[in-house]
Amino acid sequence: MDQSSTQFSEHLKERMARLSPARRDQLDRRMRGEVVEAQARGPVLRRRNGADYPLSPEQEHLWLVHQLGGETHYLNLSHGYLLEGPLDIGCLERALNEIVRRHENLRTAFPEVNGRPQPVISPDLLLSLPANICRPFDLFHGPLIRATIYKLGEREHALLVTMHHIVGDRVSFDVLNKELAVLYHAYSQGAPSPLPVLPIQYGDFAIWLSEWMKSGEAARQVDYWRKTFPELPRLNLPADLPRTQSKTFRAGRLTWQLEEPFWQALNAIALSEKVTRFVVFLALYALFLRAHTETDEIVIAVPVSNRKHVETHDLIGYFLNTVLFRVSLAGSPSFRRLLQQTRDFSLEVLANSDLPFEYVLHELALEASGAVAVETVYAYTNDFAEPASRNVGLTIRPLNPVKSSRIQERE
Repeated sequence: MDQSSTQFSEHLKERMARLSPARRDQLDRRMRGEVVEAQARGPVLRRRNGADYPLSPEQEHLWLVHQLGGETHYLNLSHGYLLEGPLDIGCLERALNEIVRRHENLRTAFPEVNGRPQPVISPDLLLSLPANICRPFDLFHGPLIRATIYKLGEREHALLVTMHHIVGDRVSFDVLNKELAVLYHAYSQGAPSPLPVLPIQYGDFAIWLSEWMKSGEAARQVDYWRKTFPELPRLNLPADLPRTQSKTFRAGRLTWQLEEPFWQALNAIALSEKVTRFVVFLALYALFLRAHTETDEIVIAVPVSNRKHVETHDLIGYFLNTVLFRVSLAGSPSFRRLLQQTRDFSLEVLANSDLPFEYVLHELALEASGAVAVETVYAYTNDFAEPASRNVGLTIRPLNPVKSSRIQERE
């Protein structure tokens, strides 16, 4: 690392050290892709036991996509853990089942009642190890979470946890990671769960969102999206093959790592222009799209986490929403000017991100599937490397995918 890079890193550390614990927590949530506001719009109240609640609009969309998609595991979310050391399978199963007990969303199925999905919460659900994580989930009957243990060696195992997207998102796995480590440590010591009772459940949030949709703030956001997108420019992305008539979910993945000097240069630009790396990469992506489409008005879909209430931060559930970003490259602005424009528009969009995407598409008179509105997606996450958790001789760390070739299912 050169001298300028070292100075930048030291300057950043000094600035973070001066933040209060509350501000550091807020910064951490922002860097993980969560949208944070000082005061969320109205409290989320706990409903009475057994009270029915609606699906959130985004959950209902996923339910419909699952029904149309047939037997597919496209909507399965998985996370792997490498377990090094002596493993107590009983403590591990007990920890996983306590998480399922705490989060009623993981005990919920979504059968069809009178032509619409209806959440039904099972009072009891016990996971057992192992389970087949690759088969499609049954939304009508559940369960919508599975866990499998694999043996890599005498003192090395892999744990894979899979849930359906309708009951979880990426932040949900952060919650699961923390609770799993805490509970395994407690149970391996013969102690009870030290985790506090959750103040609300996902169903309480779904009720709050349903009521909020009738509010004046929701109407204001509808007006914002209508004015922002009186028409929707098309990208007309070039393709080497014609688009198929049906979805296949067959795709590829390209992974590369930025060189350290380039990465530090981007950090320096973000710092000097007072923008986040999210804004820097979004602007770069828009420039990339213009180079391939010769279009000056670039529309990009961006997933955001709407955990604006503090009560939702420790919940496992589906809190994702999608918003549309419009990046204007008309007049070929300088890169610094483009960063400022993108930053200002980002603040506008995030202030109007409560309205469910399906509702926005409806109000814009677009197809409910989003096929016209979404031609490309930009998803930015900061996956900070969590320190390995060590519990009575067992080390728990994220599973390195290259080890997958060594995995054998436990007998």
